[in-house]
Amino acid sequence: MTDKKMTYVDALDTVLTALDNVDLTDLPDKVFPAIDRVKELRASIAKRNASKADKPKKPTKNQQENATLAVKVADWLRDQPDPLACKAIAEHFGVSPQKMSAILKLCPTVSKEVVKGVTLFSAQ
Repeated sequence: MTDKKMTYVDALDTVLTALDNVDLTDLPDKVFPAIDRVKELRASIAKRNASKADKPKKPTKNQQENATLAVKVADWLRDQPDPLACKAIAEHFGVSPQKMSAILKLCPTVSKEVVKGVTLFSAQ
């Protein structure tokens, strides 16, 4: 079994390929409009996917705020003499520890170390 997920276009291509290899003369007439609709649907989805692939995604407002906060956190951590736990950093900046954990992952200059089961963060 492959690890690649089947997309809608892949699924429709598989169905259309299977239909190409089948003798359609014995099928009722009402099937042919459905086959045409499947072909149109496949073309529509492929067109939509192509248009989405060309456009780079803009970061959301929340992602922009997190990036700005990540820079502030990294700068603040550089000034700290000792590594700090995520909860302490979160309290200083007034955000939840969960959000701070995500923000710390955005900081390439922030290093993480585990001391006696406690994760501490510091910046170079």
